[in-house]
Amino acid sequence: MAREVNDVRQILRALAASDSLMEDLLDMQEANVEQSGLDARTWSLVKLAALVSIDAAPASYVWHLAMAEKAGVTPSEIVGVLIALAPTVGVARIVAAAPEIAISIEIGADDENREGLPPSE
Repeated sequence: MAREVNDVRQILRALAASDSLMEDLLDMQEANVEQSGLDARTWSLVKLAALVSIDAAPASYVWHLAMAEKAGVTPSEIVGVLIALAPTVGVARIVAAAPEIAISIEIGADDENREGLPPSE
């Protein structure tokens, strides 16, 4: 068992330190946007819907929502996706995703002016 933990640690270190791996992943992402025929904003909203639908890991939200923000997706549009998904994926999935999304888009006291959303307390 200890060997497995050490192997995992080595792999995670390699992934974290590998600039070329991250570049490869970003290139794949960019190619996927182009191949989809969607604009970057729409693609980002579709990806968000997919993440919520599969009950994705919190880290997935952080990365994809950072990309969505760069594509011009607003917090209001993100909330719109959650509302639109609720009848399909169920309220439980939305409730599970909402805090991860909130953390990912950093809605906090210092974001009072962002899309008219009030600061969280």
